[in-house]
Amino acid sequence: MTKENLLQSANSLPTVAPSVVTEYAEKQDQLVTEVNKIMLQHPNLNDLIGAGNIEVMKTNHSNHAKFVASIFEQPNPEILVDSLLWVFRTYRSHGFQPDYFQVEIEAWLNVMPQILSPETFTAVQPLYNWFLVNIPTFTKITDVQLKN
Repeated sequence: MTKENLLQSANSLPTVAPSVVTEYAEKQDQLVTEVNKIMLQHPNLNDLIGAGNIEVMKTNHSNHAKFVASIFEQPNPEILVDSLLWVFRTYRSHGFQPDYFQVEIEAWLNVMPQILSPETFTAVQPLYNWFLVNIPTFTKITDVQLKN
């Protein structure tokens, strides 16, 4: 899969209602707190993020929530894909392993049904599933970029 394929698939993601944007934004701090708790308890955390990167990881989770809220508010497949490629490239260059992203997104998917209304969770879940499905592609593309 290529960046163009990512853009096409991102373009197929459903938009969300304004009420979903509002609820996600209002509850993003609570979501981040719970994702951090899950990640901090992971038995292989240092293997996933590299030594000394706990605060970097927490900042990533906070930035993730803000970014996702902005994408829900103003969907833009190009910004979504370019930003995720930047995140993968940048965090991997700081010691984060590709498996971290899988564990992180699964944490979000586990936390969201506990915090968001069922309607909001149903609306946001396609984006998070898209993240999961495309982790190998983001990894492959950034593998090439990191080698150059």
